[in-house]
Amino acid sequence: PAYAELAPYNVVVVALEEDPTIRMVGNLVASPDGPINEIDPHSIRIGEPVRVVFSPVEDMVLPRWVRA
Repeated sequence: PAYAELAPYNVVVVALEEDPTIRMVGNLVASPDGPINEIDPHSIRIGEPVRVVFSPVEDMVLPRWVRA
């Protein structure tokens, strides 16, 4: 319910370059502090390079991804 007003939003699975067997889940965002629904899901391409950013959300910090 906490994310219902933000729908639709993307969820991506990222394989790390250092070890592709390790994968992380997060949202692709345009900027580190941007909302999770700011990227058009139709613009996301499998294999595009991304870099991690960490965003504080309430009492935790979540990994999110921006295009490299």
